[in-house]
Amino acid sequence: MNDTTESTESEPLQLPVLTAKTEYSEFSVRVHSIAWSSRFDGPTQAGRRRSYSNGAGLVCLSATGPDTAIKAIRAILYADTACCMTLASPDSTNHWPYRIAKAQIAGDQVKYTASVAKLDKGVVHLVAIAKIPGLIVNLSDDHLWKELQGERYTTPMLRHWTEKIGKVLAKKGMLAKAEGWQTNAGILRVEPEELDKIVSNGVHRGFLKMEIA
Repeated sequence: MNDTTESTESEPLQLPVLTAKTEYSEFSVRVHSIAWSSRFDGPTQAGRRRSYSNGAGLVCLSATGPDTAIKAIRAILYADTACCMTLASPDSTNHWPYRIAKAQIAGDQVKYTASVAKLDKGVVHLVAIAKIPGLIVNLSDDHLWKELQGERYTTPMLRHWTEKIGKVLAKKGMLAKAEGWQTNAGILRVEPEELDKIVSNGVHRGFLKMEIA
């Protein structure tokens, strides 16, 4: 075993800490992955103090912590009230702490799914995902294709067009990668008629070819 391997294996895992504050309590968990988007930013509140986040509306979260902390954060995500969440960097390379709000759409709180799994005695894993239309937790071609084939869209297209369509959507700002840490989540914000036009123009101009290369 070489020195590089030994050094890598001995390094402790550094994870950011997410702290959620309410009027009466404060809970912290270790974050494995987190994604946010300024498109869904909302106000934060701890007690009677109300402020705004750093343009960060929470869209995805994977975290572990004590059973009480995970249950508390899960309850906060389910509640229809604002919450003050602060993400602290595991090192000095990022300009954190970062204030994160529960996501909002047109001023209304977004709902979340929040699943938990027990890892060890007193240690629980949480996965929370905002119920946002067009949210893709992994911006791979496979996940984008699945979204484009969902109930929202009826545009006829071929599977091997996915990568090129994705690039057009990204260029037009209709497919945006979310900000965050250890994440590849994104938001698809294209209307059905806009997708029809993109695919139609691509076929007519030869950008999207019928045959598989």
